[in-house]
Amino acid sequence: MIYVVVSSKQEKRFIKENLVKIKDYFFDIYENTKIKLIISGIGAYNVSSSISYICRLFEPQKNDLILNYGFAATKEIKYVNNIFRINTVKDFCLNKNMYFDLTYDLGLQERSLVTMPKPVENNEMEKNMLYDMEGYAFYQISRKFFDRQNIFMIKKISDNGKNNFDLKNIDLNDGLDKTFEKLYNISDEQEKIYKIKELKYIKSSMIKSNFTKVQKDLIIKKLYQFLLDGKEINNLLDEIIKKEFNNKRERNCYFEQIIKS
Repeated sequence: MIYVVVSSKQEKRFIKENLVKIKDYFFDIYENTKIKLIISGIGAYNVSSSISYICRLFEPQKNDLILNYGFAATKEIKYVNNIFRINTVKDFCLNKNMYFDLTYDLGLQERSLVTMPKPVENNEMEKNMLYDMEGYAFYQISRKFFDRQNIFMIKKISDNGKNNFDLKNIDLNDGLDKTFEKLYNISDEQEKIYKIKELKYIKSSMIKSNFTKVQKDLIIKKLYQFLLDGKEINNLLDEIIKKEFNNKRERNCYFEQIIKS
């Protein structure tokens, strides 16, 4: 699954995926089998709130990705309508930098981004830098829910200063669909690495066992670690879910043996 955060309906128009709107009181949320997209609203507070909200609502898996796609400004007008992958984001007010993990190649040019508290004029910008109002907060909150290598930010240059912003000048065709194909492949590959399907099978099987909720959770973690270590767990899992006990003490002793084994 790819979680996509955009700050406005105008930016959503560039996501050329067949998405269905979910009924939700707080945010506009859209989805298909591969994407969950939320429109956050403009600014750091809104993007932070939206990420926390959608992650609590759907609980991302370890192989899931998150992408912030949106408009950004830059000093040179020749870059308008170009798209860039962000490698570094700086909070202008805090004067702090955060660095993206670029493990996966998306085939895009890279730029550094400065997150501002308000739109900027052309004479306030530095060359080769991009400017927005959400990027730093997006990365900061995403780190609480996603692995670093699974956080992506792509910015489309919409203007070269707040007085030059005009939706009519922004080209809808930017090849973003090809980038999404690469993101899908990354997500699929990570699903194999983290054995997500096998983990779901363990969880569904453990429901049938005769352990307490706390014990089930700990056994699932233990079995999953065995799985990631390349160990065979099917026989052990089968034994665990079929095991019957005469009393709590017998069950607890057996549980301790599993955890210590």
